[in-house]
Amino acid sequence: MNVYHYRAETADTSAQDLAAAFQEDILSEIAGIQTTEVTGDRLRIITLFDFTDFYDADIEDPVRNALSTTLPRSVAMNFTLRTNVRNIGPGAKRYAGIAAANQDDNTWIGTPFLEQVEELRLALAAPLGAIIEDSYKPVIVKRVFYEATETAKAGHYMPRTEPELVWAYVTNVALSMDVSHQVSRD
Repeated sequence: MNVYHYRAETADTSAQDLAAAFQEDILSEIAGIQTTEVTGDRLRIITLFDFTDFYDADIEDPVRNALSTTLPRSVAMNFTLRTNVRNIGPGAKRYAGIAAANQDDNTWIGTPFLEQVEELRLALAAPLGAIIEDSYKPVIVKRVFYEATETAKAGHYMPRTEPELVWAYVTNVALSMDVSHQVSRD
């Protein structure tokens, strides 16, 4: 499961509008770099602090590359999402399900594949606008730190109230050409 954050730039939008734009602008690009060993069959969208605006539904999985040999699920392609502020660290997106033929000696290779990767990189930094032009811009939301107690370790949580919310626009996205890893997601 990957978590994305978008800021609605217009008041007349909904979680369902965002779901349609996300499917059109992002999911198809992600599918372009993955094999059929990975599926995406559900989309959940919530609006922070508005419990009446949400979208949770099965979706049609985008068409994926049918190459037969897929790298293990723990192997991933890593993108770093950067902002132009210092108080919010970079975000990251890691995608598994990459064909083994697209890497050599722990480096991503292959001109057609890397062209698809570049399209995904650009899409991750761009506003979503297939449905309502530039209505949603990608952001990074800073998690709220909480101190350790006698019964719980210190950690972070997503903002629960508007005063806790600290965010910044994603200004660019960088790709690591080195093969990365992630925790397996069964």
